[in-house]
Amino acid sequence: MDDIPHIPSAPAVEPQPAAPAQHAYLGAPEAPKRKRLGFSITMTEVAVFLLVINLFAVGALYIKQEKEKAPVLATVSVTSLARGYEARFANDPTLTPDVVKLQTNILMASAEKAVQDMSAKQHMIIFARECVLAGETRDLTPDLQAVVDNALKKNAQQTAAGGTDVSPFHVQ
Repeated sequence: MDDIPHIPSAPAVEPQPAAPAQHAYLGAPEAPKRKRLGFSITMTEVAVFLLVINLFAVGALYIKQEKEKAPVLATVSVTSLARGYEARFANDPTLTPDVVKLQTNILMASAEKAVQDMSAKQHMIIFARECVLAGETRDLTPDLQAVVDNALKKNAQQTAAGGTDVSPFHVQ
């Protein structure tokens, strides 16, 4: 074993400590690492997504609630309307029985159409005032009377102009 030459060993080198991160020099804390889920989605993105879903759900519930509001209860004084028009028709000596029948038909058809329109457009349930025994309701009698009066005036103007009855409420 003497024929093996001796190789001097190199002096041992001590490992150098790793250089500190740049933020350590400035005294700033290290930025926290974000947790990541399986598909590279951050928790913040998940929270924003859930918030958006929540907003859509709340909006849908609000719209549903607005559509399903309880209808308003309203009344019409059928007796006072009938008596008023009866007196008007009876006190006019120029009206023939055929004209009275025509105006009565216009009155009934326009009143029925107006009640249906008011009920649908204003989300109401309309009762005859005589049917309501207690409680406060909105009175639609003046509104209904105005609609019927306009229908009767329109028919009277058309008749005075020499035309025939072209009222959409004409019932034979």
